[in-house]
Amino acid sequence: MTGAGIHPGDLLVVDRSVEPRSGRIVVARLGDAFTLKRLVHRRGGWWLEAAHPAYPPLALAPALALEAALQTNRGAAGGAADAHLWGVALHAIRRL
Repeated sequence: MTGAGIHPGDLLVVDRSVEPRSGRIVVARLGDAFTLKRLVHRRGGWWLEAAHPAYPPLALAPALALEAALQTNRGAAGGAADAHLWGVALHAIRRL
């Protein structure tokens, strides 16, 4: 996520109580792995977008979309299978 100002080695402050909304950088659980992406609402759907153009956006299922991805016990089915929005990134702290 260097395109978003988050660099390797940065300490990321993530708040799980903040409601995700379009434009925010979120920590998402995809199956057994975690990823850092920007949550975007466009073309009538929700997407997880990387800051690097080489990585394609991941679509959240249109029917359940954000509501399902926010639930703790299940994720949205579809493009980003088993997607769960774990928290919202608020700050990146960099060592000097």
